[in-house]
Amino acid sequence: MDENAYIIEALAGVLYLPVAARLLWQATKTGQAPERFLGATFGLYGISYILFELPELYDLGSLGTALYFLGRFALDAGTYLIALFTRRVFRPRDGWAEGVNMFVGFLFVAGLALSALQGDWEGSGLDGVGFWLEWLGQLIPCVWVCAEGALHYKLSERRRGLGLSDVATSHRFLLWSLFGFAQIGATVSILPLYIAYERDGYISTSMDAMLGGFELLSIAVVWMVFYPPAGYRRWLEHASGDLGAHEGT
Repeated sequence: MDENAYIIEALAGVLYLPVAARLLWQATKTGQAPERFLGATFGLYGISYILFELPELYDLGSLGTALYFLGRFALDAGTYLIALFTRRVFRPRDGWAEGVNMFVGFLFVAGLALSALQGDWEGSGLDGVGFWLEWLGQLIPCVWVCAEGALHYKLSERRRGLGLSDVATSHRFLLWSLFGFAQIGATVSILPLYIAYERDGYISTSMDAMLGGFELLSIAVVWMVFYPPAGYRRWLEHASGDLGAHEGT
């Protein structure tokens, strides 16, 4: 393992927990599902990092294997909540969306069970069916939220051209698409990381930077959605004002 490997990824893991706490606290006041789902997602991601890192820091023997498996479970549960979030926000009345959630849940259960039966408790064996079922379960929710965000952004832009929507709404959909893209990047980045680990026996700093960078991007995007900085809010207000002036001419 490179000496500086896991630095960026560890930074993302540290940031997940305070962002999760902020979102969950906001959910208690607003009662809104998006904050609750994503707060729980980031909380589970942060917990998974702790469970993954403990065996690396301490010699825990067989307990380390159990903790790593629990870390996988926490990561999968957090990703499943992204699917629940997408259904609740974008497809609350579509029956097929519930079918997607059930399929993702099946992939996680089957992937964890098969890899355990094969003795791959860490879930890193690329030659096992369980690994690919679990990985597909992690990928589908990310692709789904990315696609829904892009689709609703396009629809909102059309409505905005008719004066039926605004810039802030359109950009909120765009940010959800960007969040999905960042999650896709993190999920796909696992593959070359595991391939390199099997080939070389260590994780390089560049591999860690790629994975951790996508995770940091997803954190930044969620922060932009729920806690937009003043400069971004001013830009949205300016863009809305320019559009209103243009429509009034």
